[in-house]
Amino acid sequence: MALWTGVFGVGGWLFQTLSDSTAGRSLEHTRVAVEDGRIVSAVDVFIRDLRDASGQPVRVGGIGSVATYDDARRHGHSGRLLEQAIELMEREGCAWSFLFTGTHHHYERYGWARTPLTMRQGKVRTEFPVRDEEYRVALLTSDTWPLEAMAQIYEVFNATRPLSHVRNKTCWDIATRTRLEQSERKTLGAWSGGELVAYLSATLGQNEGSVDEACALPGHSGALTNLFVAAAEHAKSRGYSTMSFLLPSEPGIDGAMSQVCEGFEEHQRGHTMSRPIRGGFTMEQVKELFAAPGRQHYELDNF
Repeated sequence: MALWTGVFGVGGWLFQTLSDSTAGRSLEHTRVAVEDGRIVSAVDVFIRDLRDASGQPVRVGGIGSVATYDDARRHGHSGRLLEQAIELMEREGCAWSFLFTGTHHHYERYGWARTPLTMRQGKVRTEFPVRDEEYRVALLTSDTWPLEAMAQIYEVFNATRPLSHVRNKTCWDIATRTRLEQSERKTLGAWSGGELVAYLSATLGQNEGSVDEACALPGHSGALTNLFVAAAEHAKSRGYSTMSFLLPSEPGIDGAMSQVCEGFEEHQRGHTMSRPIRGGFTMEQVKELFAAPGRQHYELDNF
């Protein structure tokens, strides 16, 4: 924990909740290198169920928390730990692996290749449509998290979505909840007849906001529009001229986005890398998965 918090400058909550919320965790999933009795480098393997191109859950190995102290760099630790992680994922029966990084060349040496995700960015409109009176929108807070209802909405909305994480109750109760409670994040809910039918979660930066997750029950596209309007109104009040959307492309989402922004540009987010694991997917299958219609890996599931 001292290594991770020191290298990344992030509170220990992130690493603790990642570990506590991942089903089937064991000590060997954290690989470490030791010099003179001190842990100097580490790599974590997170076993997840992600949906394949047909929507079926597949066992996947996520690589995270890759860290080395400055005085222990160039000693070969990270590379050896990645080799051990690959062996571990083979033993665990993972079909493929992915990770998030800004140093692609390091991981390319061990078989990972770039598999970009897509982000759309638009200019905030000067006027927004009148909200649908059927839906009441309100801010969700740590005192009022309807996590069970949110989990049901997420499960229905992403039941066959390629790349989406199959979140279990432990994941929602620990990792997802903790991330929703971070100060830079705002989450809105939409109710119809007393039932939560949609929610939206956004990250607020200094100059721009990004909508990272938006899910709705079938037949409630109006709820999505109300949520997007509320988010855009908040963005406008903070002086944002643009908004980003890290969301799947499908009619309900695309329609709601077009109500609040215009002049969309699509950008590839190249920080994601993937590799097949022996006996699982081929690299061609992995790339097809990242290009599948409606695919999405949500920010709340990153590690």
